Amino acid sequence: MDINSLKPGAIIRGPIIPESIQVVVVTDIGASIQIQGKGLETGQFHDLFVTREQIKQITVTPDKRPFDGDAHRFQLGIEAMRLDTICQGQTLSGIVPSQTVRVMAAILIGQAALQLIYRIADGSIKDCLLDQTTAAAIHAVEECIAFNGDAAIFQLACEAKRISLAFLFDPMMAVHISNRVVLT
Repeated sequence: MDINSLKPGAIIRGPIIPESIQVVVVTDIGASIQIQGKGLETGQFHDLFVTREQIKQITVTPDKRPFDGDAHRFQLGIEAMRLDTICQGQTLSGIVPSQTVRVMAAILIGQAALQLIYRIADGSIKDCLLDQTTAAAIHAVEECIAFNGDAAIFQLACEAKRISLAFLFDPMMAVHISNRVVLT
């Protein structure tokens, strides 16, 4: 390991270090180096003195970890996490072409598959098996909130709210409707 890579913020590990440490201060003291830092597991402060030979046993975690994985497998892993968000009562699109379906039951089979039991618009119940690749085409449908209350009460509430916020739109309204008499 290069001594220059020991800098504040770096995370170091090694057989001579009790736990992973986030470096706070590095001081070069002739034949040895003082490393002060915070332990990641315990939160305890560590003050280490290591020789230049012991430095070779320490590994430093890079600032930015390279992504050297398979992008397709990564995407499948992300999509697999979506399977566990499907729940009973949810409305989904993308299972039956040009229709929405209502989920009756969703049974996880491992981490990569889901058995979906759903009801389509004509009332019939069907099921299918979903995996990571098919889950990418499925979307949750947001249902509209229907207003089924009394329209007169709604209008009254809106008018009361408008009056309580009138000062925001017409600051002179308070002066206009006040009961104060101007003294001359």
